[in-house]
Amino acid sequence: MAKKARILIVEDEAIVAEDLEMAVTNIGYEVVGRAASAKDAVQKALGAKPDLVLMDIVLRGVGNGIDASREIKEKMGIPIIFLTAYSDVDLIDRAKSTEPYAYLVKPFQERQLFASIEMALYKCRTEETLRESEEKYRTLVETMDEGMVIADENENLTFVNRAASIIFGYSKEELLGKNLSELTTPEDFQRVVDQTAIRKTGKSSQYESTIIKKDGAPRITVVTASPMMDDNGNYQGSFGVFRDITERKQAENALRESEEKYHLLANNTVDCIWQLNLNFEFTYVNPSVLQMVGFTQEEWVGSSLFDHCSSEDREFTLNLTKDMLKKGPESSGETFEMQLLHKNGERIDIEITTKMLFDDEGNPVGSQGAIRAITERKRAEEKLKCLTLSLQEHVKELEESKRKIAEAYSLREYFLKETSHRIITPVAIIGGYIDLLLESSNLDDDQKQKLRLVREKDAEIQQLVNDSLAGKYLEEKE
Repeated sequence: MAKKARILIVEDEAIVAEDLEMAVTNIGYEVVGRAASAKDAVQKALGAKPDLVLMDIVLRGVGNGIDASREIKEKMGIPIIFLTAYSDVDLIDRAKSTEPYAYLVKPFQERQLFASIEMALYKCRTEETLRESEEKYRTLVETMDEGMVIADENENLTFVNRAASIIFGYSKEELLGKNLSELTTPEDFQRVVDQTAIRKTGKSSQYESTIIKKDGAPRITVVTASPMMDDNGNYQGSFGVFRDITERKQAENALRESEEKYHLLANNTVDCIWQLNLNFEFTYVNPSVLQMVGFTQEEWVGSSLFDHCSSEDREFTLNLTKDMLKKGPESSGETFEMQLLHKNGERIDIEITTKMLFDDEGNPVGSQGAIRAITERKRAEEKLKCLTLSLQEHVKELEESKRKIAEAYSLREYFLKETSHRIITPVAIIGGYIDLLLESSNLDDDQKQKLRLVREKDAEIQQLVNDSLAGKYLEEKE
């Protein structure tokens, strides 16, 4: 059941007030009080908070219904219906200044009273709904991040919201009345004019425009503009929404430059850069794949990694991928060796560096990495291995030769020392006896000469032995 409207009656004639209350009750409303003066009317309205006031214009005492109505409206916004027995034009004009919801001239019938009350209540509810809607709209407009403006047919701003003030760098008061030509470059203002020509046909449009902030800094914006037409279809101006995309454009430009550098690097590196999906199918390879395995990019993309390797390498790759998936996004990747089949059937030794790719939610989406041909490196490593083994054998042989030489040298040195020791003693004795004989006077000159010759040879033998013991002849041999 709908709630009854609550009505305050303001009437200084007691009998009329009684009849009015009865009539209001009869037509289904609730009377919350009666007042006989302007002051009493205001106080009771503030206390009872009625849904509507039936206000007699002419009241006893200080003030009248018009005064009371004005104060009630300012303080509470309650709808008011004026009642009067007078049809004075001046009085009616004065009453209009308070914007009453209806005006009834006494005497009136209940159906007239009912119609006036219903219309007043409906109008009040409609206005309240409109006020709430406008408040929501105003709140939305003032709190949104996009700048909203209204420009008249000459591109002068007649409305701006808070975000527009921030985007343009001016206060709202500074922006109102400004022409868009003052807020952008000549080239971009011409674009605005061209877009306005489209809106004059009743069509909306969206375009990019560079604005110049109050501090002179340029900002790139996306403008969505809609036409404002009167009832006759005449263009009255535009409603525009500005979205600042400067940072996004800078990020896009940086990303584009990064991608260009990446493609330049990828297309000119000797390593094969690749990407795989979760089915191990190649989704990207750089041109180096042709030189490495003989396949073109078009032939390689879409094929499976397992089409180009042995079953052993396939199992190894699957197990390695499982390990990386367990580690998740924190995995730093893996580097391993395997073989790929060249288009001509030859096996190519390669080194793969790979890392799993994950989306923002941590779900795997594929992998990427680089392939480096290491066949020549493997051959060089094999040659180095063989050379190392050969060198090791030579070293062993040299060590053995050195050992044998050392042994031989030790034996020869022992022989020389032992022999020299056994020779020098008798030689020294012989020399001593010869010296004694030479001192004897019983020898003739020929005998002495022969003894001296023997003594010289004996001295030579002693010197030879001494040199041998000193290792002189070993040093000369070496």
